[in-house]
Amino acid sequence: MRINAMNRTLLLIITTIAIIACGCTRQHPSDPRLQRLTLSVDTEPQAVIDSLAAIDPATLGDYDRHYYNFLTVKARDKAYIVHTSDSLILDVINHFGRSPKMAEALYYAGRVYSDLGDYPTALRYFHDALDRISDDPEDNNILRASIASQTARLMLNLRMYSKALPFAETALKCSLNTGDSICSIYDRTLIGNIMVRTGNFGEAEKHYIKALNVARNTSTKDTIEALSELGTLQYESHNYQKSYEILSKLHDQAEINEVNYILAYLAKSCLKLHRGEDAAQYAKEMLQTGSENNLRIAYYILVQPEVRQYLDPDSIDYYFDKYLEITESHYNAHEQQSAIIQASMYDYSLHERMRQQAENKKRTLSIILAVTISALMGAFGMIMYLRYRYQKSKTDLLDVNYRLNLLNKACSIKSSNTHHADDTSQSEDNINDDQEITEYRNELNEYIRSLDQLSKKRYSIPESILCSEVYAKLKNAISQNKTLNDNDPIWDELHELIKKVSPDFDKKIRTLSSGRITIEELHTIFLIKAGVRPSDQCKLFGRHASTITFRRTSIGKKIMCGKLNPSLVDTLIQNL
Repeated sequence: MRINAMNRTLLLIITTIAIIACGCTRQHPSDPRLQRLTLSVDTEPQAVIDSLAAIDPATLGDYDRHYYNFLTVKARDKAYIVHTSDSLILDVINHFGRSPKMAEALYYAGRVYSDLGDYPTALRYFHDALDRISDDPEDNNILRASIASQTARLMLNLRMYSKALPFAETALKCSLNTGDSICSIYDRTLIGNIMVRTGNFGEAEKHYIKALNVARNTSTKDTIEALSELGTLQYESHNYQKSYEILSKLHDQAEINEVNYILAYLAKSCLKLHRGEDAAQYAKEMLQTGSENNLRIAYYILVQPEVRQYLDPDSIDYYFDKYLEITESHYNAHEQQSAIIQASMYDYSLHERMRQQAENKKRTLSIILAVTISALMGAFGMIMYLRYRYQKSKTDLLDVNYRLNLLNKACSIKSSNTHHADDTSQSEDNINDDQEITEYRNELNEYIRSLDQLSKKRYSIPESILCSEVYAKLKNAISQNKTLNDNDPIWDELHELIKKVSPDFDKKIRTLSSGRITIEELHTIFLIKAGVRPSDQCKLFGRHASTITFRRTSIGKKIMCGKLNPSLVDTLIQNL
């Protein structure tokens, strides 16, 4: 029973966690009304706005209430209603958390702040939305295209043309991947507009023509818009006649909201072509449409000297007064907009500078950490190397001591066998030699036992050597880089000096090496005993340092019947 109860409790806990996890990652509302509105918000945003107004948010659940706010912001944006508050979208962002809808919510936050004029915040939300989308090019292509397109348009307004172009190209790539021909027209037009701002008219024309070719297969409206962009491009590139030819054909086909745009460029083209009467006609037509768009251009055309001759003299003063009034209003608004853009640019640059400083600080800390770790690893490696050298020297000493013990035992056995042998023909001199060998090896054994302490002490050259004439000759030869041959008299002089300092030196060397020392090695032994450094030995022998090291190692093998560290060989020879 207890086991069943525990199983039920465990199942309840797992189920609760699963429900919470599902709730945290919900993508669709539970209310049927919101579910239906979600399906139609992209195609009928105004109808969705009216339907949402009939729903009381207080009657909805927690997630559905936030989703209601999300749908409200999305529908307003789809219906081209200018956002005037960020309260709804901030509520959505604060509660969506890890929801799959979070990337879309961040996108609409960028749209809200774009309408509010807070461009740096809008850019931040657009970038955050892009970061939320998977790197898979097939995932969320539609949303990715919208974010990239809006980011490019925002940077175009900020006159950040070089930074806007990559986002516009990303939007076009996503539109092509999804097969959205309508968005591809807008994206190509956007790229063309950026190219025009940078003066790259050739590339702009290519994109406009591609947009026109696609638009001819979609709708008349898109075709007219693409042709109007191509006509304005011709004007900007000073092809006024071609611009007039393209735009004049669109005059009677364009919708009312596009007529003033076309009329403005037609009037300016006629003015450039010195066709004042046509320019006056197009300018008056702009005034008759009742639209406030491009009124400043219309009055500007009408007050030009080439156009005034085709006007009623009584109306010229009126046109001047209206032009001055609209121009003053335009520049006041332009100054305010410029101030907003400058403030936005400053905030954006400040944000970028702080981000760069944070990255530099992080990079500096990474470098310091890497250097510290490298230094610690180097110190650890050095400690391990010194420890290895110490252990190796200690091992060499123990090996030498072990070999000497074996040799002493062998000598003792040989001495005992000789004492009890029946053969009495052995000479007394040979017995004395065996006794001397045993005696010297016993003495050497005592030296070897203390080598560990001797190797830690610096060898002091006797004063009798330092003050000798032969030592002075050696120093003189070293200072002059003079090479000594094997027959040089200085070796005999040095040998005699060493025998005076250490009378048993020859006997010990001969006994230990069994007479296997060569003349070059013997001279090396003399120099070691006299305290001549290996680097100076290289000069006296005219040999490389590696040769001297090999020679000292060879001496150690012959003396101790094993490989010893060269410095240990020097210690042994100097203390014999």
